[in-house]
Amino acid sequence: MGIIFKKLEDSYKTEIYKDDLFVGHVDYEIFSDRWSMQPAFYVPHTFNDLKDEKFISSYKAGKELISLHNFCYPDIEEYSEDNIFGTNLEDILTYLKTRD
Repeated sequence: MGIIFKKLEDSYKTEIYKDDLFVGHVDYEIFSDRWSMQPAFYVPHTFNDLKDEKFISSYKAGKELISLHNFCYPDIEEYSEDNIFGTNLEDILTYLKTRD
């Protein structure tokens, strides 16, 4: 996984990319002297408090933005014939056989 920090011309905003996917940007807030996250993806209401956190550097804010994206949208490996719907078919059959 490659993370790219692209500082824009106005030094108060840095775009964050994960493997060429735009995840969002982090903004510098002058009055608080902190950085905040601005995700470009949907964040469930239960995690809205994380969006309001402030960080001491664009790097830390960007890493937290990537962590939030990874948590909300985990990478899905390509499905094989044995791994349908993200679960091993053999494990499902074994579970069903052991049920009463």
